[in-house]
Amino acid sequence: MTSAPETRQRRRGQALETAIYDAVLAELAAVGYGRLTMEGVAARARTAKSSLYRRWNSLEDLVIAAVHHELPDVATVAETGDVREELLAALTLIADTLTGPIGPAVTSILGGMNQSPNLQAAARERIVAPRVRALQTVFERAAARGEIRAGAATPFVVQTGPAIVIHTCLVRGLELSTQDIEDIVDQVILPAVRPAS
Repeated sequence: MTSAPETRQRRRGQALETAIYDAVLAELAAVGYGRLTMEGVAARARTAKSSLYRRWNSLEDLVIAAVHHELPDVATVAETGDVREELLAALTLIADTLTGPIGPAVTSILGGMNQSPNLQAAARERIVAPRVRALQTVFERAAARGEIRAGAATPFVVQTGPAIVIHTCLVRGLELSTQDIEDIVDQVILPAVRPAS
C-alpha cells in the first residue's frame, strides 16, 4: 500500500508576500545584491518565479518593496514636545533596525546601488525620502515650538544624524550605545539648530 503524496499548502496574499520578502532579505544577506536573482528568491520562498513577476516588474522593485516592508516608519516617532527626545527616539529606531536582521540586506543594497541606477533611484524615492521627510517634520515642529531657530534645519542638518548612524552601523560595523546616540544629538545636531543664547 502506497502513501498519499505530500501536498504543499498553497500560500496566497499577504502570507505569500511575507515569505517572498523574507526570502529577499535572506538571499541578500547570503549572496549579496550583485548575485541576487529572481530564481534564487523564488526557490528560497518555495514559490514559482511567475509569482514574483506577477507582483513586481523587476528585481529592483522587489528588493525595494522587501526593504520598505521591513523598515520601521520613522514617522511613528511620537511628538513629545521635546526635540531632543524625538531625535533620540528617531536615531535609536534607525540604529536598532540597522543592527537587526535587515542590516546585512541594507549593506548589500548600498553596495549594489552603483551597479544599478534604477535601484539607486528607487531607494532614494521609497526608502530615503519618506524618512528624511519624517525627520524634517520633527525639526519643523521644534521650530514652531521655538526650540530651534527657524530655517536652521537645512537638508544637510536633517540628514546628519541618520548619516552618522548609517556610517557607524553599516560601514564601520559597530553598534551604537545609548550614550553614543545622545552624543550625536547633543554634540552634533542640536548645536547646529538651537537658538543663539
